[in-house]
Amino acid sequence: MAKNILAKIISYIFGPFIWLPVLFIIMTAKSGLTPTQEKIILPAALFLQVILPILYLVIAPKFGIIDSWEIKDRKQRTPFMIYIFILEVIYLIIVHKFGNVFLYQLNLIGFALLVLIAFINLFWKISQHMALCTISVIVLNFLYGWKLPILYLILPSVFWSRHKLKRHTTSQLLGGFALTAILTLSGLLYFGYL
Repeated sequence: MAKNILAKIISYIFGPFIWLPVLFIIMTAKSGLTPTQEKIILPAALFLQVILPILYLVIAPKFGIIDSWEIKDRKQRTPFMIYIFILEVIYLIIVHKFGNVFLYQLNLIGFALLVLIAFINLFWKISQHMALCTISVIVLNFLYGWKLPILYLILPSVFWSRHKLKRHTTSQLLGGFALTAILTLSGLLYFGYL
């Protein structure tokens, strides 16, 4: 029983409600934006990438659109992914117009991952928790000069919690990790940051 509670806490902390806002705040703060750019980009990031997706995850279960905020049913993930795709395109346009190239490129990597996960989700359920945590840990380490290796401990914790709660199989968790790690590192390499 205590292990299930711990698994739920880990899943919640490193899920969209807490971990996602932290990621976008840090990405914005570390991207070298001017104060004027930050005043535009940070509210846009929080509204489009955090508040609106979380509203969907909170409201949609009440109308039976999804089973819960974790969207356990793979088929229920498709409308959510389309919604996120639209929000991401709007955010990318804002970052392109008002941000800088660095932040835009980081978000392009995230967008590419989103598109790939959405496509895979049509056929197979991949762990979005592992994908979120993997891209977060890699990007945060990159932003801090690879000096935060302790963050990598988040990955086995999330892996264990999602497996313990029976939300994903081992292959779905490994798929979320491997796909995200390869795409994120390839994106950083492509844009010349590695």
